[in-house]
Amino acid sequence: MRQILLTLTNAIVKDESSRALELRKQAAGTFLDIICERQDRFKVKPALQGLAHFLLKNVISIEQLVHIYYEQAASFSQASAEAVNSQTLLKIFLGWIVHHETALSAGHLVRNFLIEARRLPNYSTSAGSNFLLPLWIAPVIQTLSDWPDRILEFKTHVFPYCFLPNIEEYLHFLSVLHFAAHVQSRGPLPTQLYPPNNYQQTLDTTQEFRVLLSAIESGKEMSLIRDVGKHLPSLDAFMT
Repeated sequence: MRQILLTLTNAIVKDESSRALELRKQAAGTFLDIICERQDRFKVKPALQGLAHFLLKNVISIEQLVHIYYEQAASFSQASAEAVNSQTLLKIFLGWIVHHETALSAGHLVRNFLIEARRLPNYSTSAGSNFLLPLWIAPVIQTLSDWPDRILEFKTHVFPYCFLPNIEEYLHFLSVLHFAAHVQSRGPLPTQLYPPNNYQQTLDTTQEFRVLLSAIESGKEMSLIRDVGKHLPSLDAFMT
């Protein structure tokens, strides 16, 4: 099936006719419809794989996916379609991380989605007071708030693609988890670790601390931070 998908993808990418463009949209719409309907996990897994492959091979763009989902949502409820954006799609994809049989495929889709998203001019979203955050932070926190017992799945299948290649994004994630409130520092904190003024997120204090610990563990495993003593990493351990 992977070989068939690869062959068909190569054929449709080389063809720029109106018919080929329509087939791209139709296929991506089918994948998206299956993923969003959430009724049959046996169909969802190949749909996640197919859409990840489409993004990897530039068969479809995120802007086109947003438009396709908008049209699908508008056919059911105009109200639900009004707020559709790239974060809406990412949160839908993250919703499949929490199921064991779809976690790996959903992680690949999230990876390819973020590779494409980082090229978008509106990749960073406003968090108040002229503070910008990468678009993945809000959907990740919202999904973890809904599924607080799935931190391990996120640590395995999501965090590596969110935290790299830009360490600034990792620091922003720690900041909105109120790093300064949970971890004592021997010296002044970098400004990146202070959350934006009046920023609100949906995790309670206990959930926030658990996610923060998981993020620190991931950072150590990815060599973003390192231990300098017997306890938690100090702030001078952050590596650029």
